[in-house]
Amino acid sequence: MKFKLFHKKTVFIVCVCLLIIAVIVLAFITLNRTVNIETKKSYTKPVSVGEVRKINFYTVDSGQRELIKKYAEEYWDFEYFIDFHDIGLDYSTKDITEIIMDKLINEPDSIDLYCVPAYATQFVKGELSEYACTFKELGIDVKKALKKADIPQYIIDNGSNPEGELITLPYNATVSLFVYRRSVAKEIFGTDDPDEINKIIGGGTNSWDRFIEAAKTLKENGYYIVSGYMDLAVAVDNSFSLTDNGEINPAWIEYMDVAKYLYDKGYIKDTRIWTQNWYDALDDKGDKVFGYITFTDNFINMTLENTAEDWAACMAPYNIIYNFNLGIMVNKNSPNKDILGPFIEWLTLDSSKAGYQYRAASEGYQRNRYTSNDKISVILGRVLKKANGSRKFFEGQNLNPLIYEILKNPYNKSYSYYSNYDEDFLSWQDDVVGPYVVEGKPKDEVIKNFMSRLAMQKPEEDKVIVWKSKNFENVIRKILLKPTSDIYLSDLYKITSLNLDYRDIESLEDIVHFKNLKWLSCQSNQISDISYLKELPDLQALYLNNNKIKEIDSLKELKKLKELSLWSNDISDISPLSGLTEIKTLYLGSNKIKDISSLEKMINLEYLDLSYNDISDISGLKGLKKLTYLMLNDNKISDISPLTGLKALKNLNLDNNSISDLSGIEDLINLESLHMSNNNISDVTKLAGLTNLMYLYLNDNKIQDIGVLSNLKNLRSLEVRNNKIKDISNLRGLPHLGSLDMSGNIRNVGDNSIEVIDEEIIIEDTAE
Repeated sequence: MKFKLFHKKTVFIVCVCLLIIAVIVLAFITLNRTVNIETKKSYTKPVSVGEVRKINFYTVDSGQRELIKKYAEEYWDFEYFIDFHDIGLDYSTKDITEIIMDKLINEPDSIDLYCVPAYATQFVKGELSEYACTFKELGIDVKKALKKADIPQYIIDNGSNPEGELITLPYNATVSLFVYRRSVAKEIFGTDDPDEINKIIGGGTNSWDRFIEAAKTLKENGYYIVSGYMDLAVAVDNSFSLTDNGEINPAWIEYMDVAKYLYDKGYIKDTRIWTQNWYDALDDKGDKVFGYITFTDNFINMTLENTAEDWAACMAPYNIIYNFNLGIMVNKNSPNKDILGPFIEWLTLDSSKAGYQYRAASEGYQRNRYTSNDKISVILGRVLKKANGSRKFFEGQNLNPLIYEILKNPYNKSYSYYSNYDEDFLSWQDDVVGPYVVEGKPKDEVIKNFMSRLAMQKPEEDKVIVWKSKNFENVIRKILLKPTSDIYLSDLYKITSLNLDYRDIESLEDIVHFKNLKWLSCQSNQISDISYLKELPDLQALYLNNNKIKEIDSLKELKKLKELSLWSNDISDISPLSGLTEIKTLYLGSNKIKDISSLEKMINLEYLDLSYNDISDISGLKGLKKLTYLMLNDNKISDISPLTGLKALKNLNLDNNSISDLSGIEDLINLESLHMSNNNISDVTKLAGLTNLMYLYLNDNKIQDIGVLSNLKNLRSLEVRNNKIKDISNLRGLPHLGSLDMSGNIRNVGDNSIEVIDEEIIIEDTAE
């Protein structure tokens, strides 16, 4: 009895214990799901069985391919296809940006996600902002997320549309840093502590004063503070070039003055950034350099052998905020908003350990196959405070507190970036700072030259443009990213280059509004009248191939032209070009030109194409001593003696003419390539002295003896098809000859083998 009673109690106790354990396990599972609910609930949406979601993604940032790919692999448990279009061989930044605008307007169902360059603010602040989903429309609790995220207000403002609704956010933080060698810091300043070095170089002070003092100390001890003036540029606000009063950005003026002072004192050199000498200096292989100014994460793939892990970072003198794109936006017309909203939230506002921000800042996130899986600087303050941002490159230094402080206290609240169209700041460095600092050109002179390029439209002269050509207008609207709103003269003052190829344009009347154009291409259109081009006196390069042009009289006003291409038109009179003595490159092929006497004054010509015309007299070329490339094929030339004296020629094409006498050719001793196929040549003895020749083409002539060609020891390729050659034994001594085409000549080579030829020899038996 006792035994049975004891057994029952045991069973009861065991059952109760198992029940308690089950309850605990269930509670734990439930709690665990509750804790992780933010990692799953937000990122999985019900999708119909068998449905395949296609995501069309257009972007200027190729690294976003990996972002959405990894997100989809982790969170999407349905069939999907991502059609990704980015910059590369097929598309430039400009191309992608124009495609995005075109699709948003004309094919709204063909684009889901898009990302444009930072200069294209019309997509956020202008008329193109209406196509972007707000974060609220994507199902994001913006107020709650922002409160939790700790993002500076200016970043939120930069990503909000004109109605104040958030439509985009950057997901990485790109800020200026001063990166320095720890060993040098200890040697010169007695410490490598980033806080102390920050004080010494004036990090975040919005002044160059302490930086200059530090440079002096370093110079006294044999070190440059940085390699060159271009290193300083990263700590300069380049978010605008001109003030509202039309004056140069004051920070740019200060930059050139500081650079000049440092250079004159010998505190820096003129080493260009990203060159081999620059890398060598950082790796202790060249000049002794303390550090360099860069923006975050630009050091991820720096390969330095001698100075590896000898680096630390502090603030640069100015805390500059950069941005190279405006973040990823969702098209308001996308049918995939339900699954893309969670992606945007995960990328930009999720501060949990599952979100991109925390993972990138603490674990690393490989942006593409070319980069390492290193930690990345992010935008959320909440993440920067709790994630461990230690970097191997900086000997374990945690960059996150530094990034957080810079984001909170920037010098500029509008993003700095390099414009795709005007490239003002790059031009400022190359055309103003460089000549002033290194070459010693007068400050006022270089600034004046720069300002003339940026000549701003006077307010009293500004007006809305009334376009004459709809096709022309459409191109400009794409460039300016203004699909519908009025375009003013002031909108055009910064456009210095313009591509209008293949636009079916008939009239160039609208070109008169582009007073600052230096580069213009209007190839393959329907243009016949180019008289309006005389209004562009600063034009330096002009391409008008494949049009219907007959008269070119207006071109005589374009005195600054250096490149001109009029290939494939209907031109016969080229006399208006005689005064354009600055031209170096001239394409006039496929026209109806007979008289080229007007070219004799164009003494700076280096590249000249006169092929496919009606030319017989080439005496107009006599004085063109700088010519290196000359195309005269497919004309009616028999006398080539006027070429005597053109010793700079390296490439000459005389195919398809009526040449029998080679007199004059012997003087062209620097020729490397010569085409004289399909003429009436029988004697090639005058080629014997052209020992620099590497490529020689003499097909379809009347040549019997090529023995003199044995002197051409640099010959690599020889074509003599369809001649009357029988003996090739003399070619045996040509050490570099790798290609020989003698088809249509000899019956058989017999014992005349050519042992030195190591590539295919084409020798066709012509016997019946």
